[in-house]
Amino acid sequence: KITGNRTEKGSGGAIYVSTNCTFKMTGGSITGNRVTGAGGGVYVLRATGTFSGGSISGNYAEGAGGGGIYVNGATCYLYGVSITNNEAKATGGGINSARSTVKKNGVAVDYSPNIYMAGAYIANNKAKTGGGMVVSGNGGKLNMSSGTITGNESTGSCGGLYVSAKITMKITGG
Repeated sequence: KITGNRTEKGSGGAIYVSTNCTFKMTGGSITGNRVTGAGGGVYVLRATGTFSGGSISGNYAEGAGGGGIYVNGATCYLYGVSITNNEAKATGGGINSARSTVKKNGVAVDYSPNIYMAGAYIANNKAKTGGGMVVSGNGGKLNMSSGTITGNESTGSCGGLYVSAKITMKITGG
């Protein structure tokens, strides 16, 4: 259980998963965390995050978004995890994803977000845009083979799933 943490400057209210790392959650809870930046619960930067079971709930992001999880140019697997009652002031109450760009030897290199969802439950989250989930970033993917996105709220655009910026989306199953 990771609960009640606050990050005043930066990202990752409870957990920050940095470049080229692998994070696996197979149960437990990440709850009641706050951040002034992005990722009230978990921030994943150009890394891999696997969420198999457990819950991410009651987290808040004041900055760029991702009340529950912020996926920044990373790959995330959501298998049976419950992402509920999170809030972001900006985008993606439950989950926010975006492209990450870095310069290597003077050349811009893009890392697009990839989200694979099977059996996840994303409910009762809130944000200005994309109450449940935002998937954005040129060349990124969203593959949803089962799961539920329900009861989320937006004060601006799209309560459930907001997809933009050349994302390839595939939804199968039920």
